[in-house]
Amino acid sequence: MAGRQVRRRNNRKLKEPRRSFVFKAEDTEKNEESQITGKRKIRRRYLILCEGETEAAYFEGLKFNPLLKDKFSAVEITIEAPSHEKNSKSAIKDNSLKGLVWTAMQMQKKASRRGNAYDQIWIVVDNDERNSYIITSATVKGCAPVLLQKQLTRLDAHMDDFFLCRSDYSLFLRDKVGIDSQEEIEKVLRLTDKNNTFDLYSSPSAEALFYKGETFSYVGSKKEPAREIDFDDTWKDWLQKAYSCRTFEHWLILHFELNYTPFVTSKGEEDGDQNSDSVLYIRNIVEGYGKGKRLPNQVKSTAYDILKPQPFNAKFETEAEAEQVLNRVYVAIVNAISLRKSKDSEALSRGLSYYEVDPYTNVDKLAASLLEIQLSVAQFGELFDFCGLQLVAFWDQNQLELKIKWIQKTGSWLINSSNIANYLVLVSQEDLYLERNVILSELVGTTQIVRSGEPASLIRVKFDLPLDPTNRMYIRLKVPHSDNKLYFRL
Repeated sequence: MAGRQVRRRNNRKLKEPRRSFVFKAEDTEKNEESQITGKRKIRRRYLILCEGETEAAYFEGLKFNPLLKDKFSAVEITIEAPSHEKNSKSAIKDNSLKGLVWTAMQMQKKASRRGNAYDQIWIVVDNDERNSYIITSATVKGCAPVLLQKQLTRLDAHMDDFFLCRSDYSLFLRDKVGIDSQEEIEKVLRLTDKNNTFDLYSSPSAEALFYKGETFSYVGSKKEPAREIDFDDTWKDWLQKAYSCRTFEHWLILHFELNYTPFVTSKGEEDGDQNSDSVLYIRNIVEGYGKGKRLPNQVKSTAYDILKPQPFNAKFETEAEAEQVLNRVYVAIVNAISLRKSKDSEALSRGLSYYEVDPYTNVDKLAASLLEIQLSVAQFGELFDFCGLQLVAFWDQNQLELKIKWIQKTGSWLINSSNIANYLVLVSQEDLYLERNVILSELVGTTQIVRSGEPASLIRVKFDLPLDPTNRMYIRLKVPHSDNKLYFRL
């Protein structure tokens, strides 16, 4: 085994960073003023609007990770979440998808007027019932003239169940309710309540989410009613979405494993089923997980705390804890990309949108943007474009065969036995972040030159795999003088 030598300081305690959960509007204003007066030179400004405190606790944790202090020294990250506290000054008064988009409009407008527009604005949302067919009492009552009594009883037994797409609900009606006639299924579909928030959000029209016909229909909150004059029809040009289906907890699970389970709830009830409840599933991995933020003297692990070695230091974050968190974030990004590739393929084959398949997430895009890293994942046998290269890889008996074609206008790689390890190494899942203990590759054959305008080069390398690897292994390809990394999952 060989790898980059990094001095170990795992258990050294770091100075506790000053924390301020940015749920307060006045905190945001102070940050903006500091930029105007020149007290702090800001290179990038993020606004992250979360639909709940669970998501905010996760990103607040990353914001104050001690090992990211230098990276974030010139980055301003404002995180907002709704609060149930009395007299809360949170900017989010309505945490619906529409409400988050509206809040983004107003905060960007306010920041722009001060000359401090945000460089990136993200909303962090999930999709439980936002775009689903929902079996309600009205559904059952409306279906009474259509269905037999035994069918109606079966439908009533699934009260409050919801289905992300038409085909899943149709299959349920056929298999579980016992409706054989397609005509009757169509009638039940028409009689079932259907939310369409993500349909409207994904419309090419910026007005679709806020207008009904020609009429502005968003009312806002009781404290802050919405006015049509404040609508910004450019929001689709700059707003980004960190999305999870069905819940944010699936993104958390990906920090530990690649998981394809379609969890249907995140209530965390003691008598629930961990195969359908994502909170219970997490608690089976890390005890004590709870939604929301951790209050003083509260015994609970937040969405960020569960990423640390357990038990963790509740007073301040050690370097060992910070390192494990960042490694788990790398793992989550790689797993999320793998999951999304699979579910995008499923959605394409079924004629569905991304918000109609479960599970699904792209929260990794926000995490990667904050960390300023670019990670990619390719499957063996898949033709893949990466950093100006077109490549396809095959794996057999500890040997990697990699065909590379340079598709940029200019440039070349010289690959030989002396430098092959600069390009390709074998790394474990527990070491993706620092790559302390990697297995070096050994070139099979002669020196290869990958050059623009020439046919693909064939590179063969072999690895001495551990006899009993304790965790998932990846082949990592890195472009010289770049932070871009491509992983092949063994």
